[in-house]
Amino acid sequence: MNFWRRLRNKILDLRDPFFRRWKLIFAFTCSIAISVDLLFFYIPEINEKEKCLHFDEAFQITACVLRSIFDLIYVLRIIIQLHTGFIDTSSRAYGRGELIADSEAARKRYLSGYFVIDNVSIIPLPQVSFLFRVAHFQLEILNC
Repeated sequence: MNFWRRLRNKILDLRDPFFRRWKLIFAFTCSIAISVDLLFFYIPEINEKEKCLHFDEAFQITACVLRSIFDLIYVLRIIIQLHTGFIDTSSRAYGRGELIADSEAARKRYLSGYFVIDNVSIIPLPQVSFLFRVAHFQLEILNC
């Protein structure tokens, strides 16, 4: 119980080398995740012999698993963001800026800002929508 209490009140410094490395890793994984989203367009295939549309199941599973892994990395980003301090806007005018290390103030600022956008972005829309489209398509069209 004491471990979780300490973790809950821990605040990361924006100027810390760990945080800088994390931002680079996260930017790289976001660019790869955008590329993975494009893979969902390559799952439907046309069977030239039978002139029908079918879905590559192995490719579908690969795309869904990769997208889910990147969604988990984004969840980790949300958790780190909840524990990250921020630079006070009033102290930026005097130069370097003062880090606000109050855990409640940092959480309140993040929850009132980008938290909703971050949560909407991890909704597994490509995975779920494609699975529903595949199920609906297979019910309507005869299998080839």
